[in-house]
Amino acid sequence: MPAFILALIAGPAAAPRLPVLFLLILFGIGLCALSPWLGLPVIALALVAAGALAARPGFRAAIQAEQRRASLAWEQSRDGLVSSLPPDTQARVRALERKIAAAVAAQEKSGLDAMILDENRQQFDDLGWIHLKLLLARRHLLSSPPPEGEARLKTQLAEHDAALAQPALGAGERSSRQAARDLIARRLETVRAHAQSLAAIEADLDRIEQAVALAKDQAGTTSHEGMLGDLRAKLVRGTTLIDQGFGPQSADVAAIEQARAPTAPAPSAQAGVGK
Repeated sequence: MPAFILALIAGPAAAPRLPVLFLLILFGIGLCALSPWLGLPVIALALVAAGALAARPGFRAAIQAEQRRASLAWEQSRDGLVSSLPPDTQARVRALERKIAAAVAAQEKSGLDAMILDENRQQFDDLGWIHLKLLLARRHLLSSPPPEGEARLKTQLAEHDAALAQPALGAGERSSRQAARDLIARRLETVRAHAQSLAAIEADLDRIEQAVALAKDQAGTTSHEGMLGDLRAKLVRGTTLIDQGFGPQSADVAAIEQARAPTAPAPSAQAGVGK
């Protein structure tokens, strides 16, 4: 068995050996059902082999190269989404990117702990992605406004209410007017929800931009390692992104979410309106 493990580590390619090590660990777990004295040594050897494999420079280089390829791919997809936005909205995206770069540079100069700095970079990245999704959702809502405004629907609703209040109204007409009145009420609710969604999106956009500016202002005075993460969690719970969608680019957004996993917020969690 030790010779077999050493042979796995000494081979030229890392990827083919990993499934073998995983199978070896599963085999050891299965042996534990018979006897821990049989299974635990197998698991231990597999873990040692995995650790030795991960320590090899070539293996680390391969992992880093794969991470760079994945990062480049989703960055290119993200840039495609940005380029689809109107010029003024693109300028808003670039302005936030500059703020994030300045905040990271300020935190680096402040001598922030390396682990906290890496975590903050990830939080900044996640906030930038949420900011872009909010802008996409905002564009989708603005491009498909309700055909009638709230004032017009309120007028129609009042007209039906006035007619229904007449005692002499016939049963057939009353039934039809009541049905029409109910439909108008539902349309009015939709119009109000549309306006509320836009307002919530605008508030979240401003919230992200102010948080990034605050992180830059406070660099060097305190670590604030939890501030960005807390904001990201609140935004994930409070945004209306999944309810509203992104129009024709919904599939593109979903693909980038998949590429960014597991760091990206789970889409299933992004629902409801809350602050």
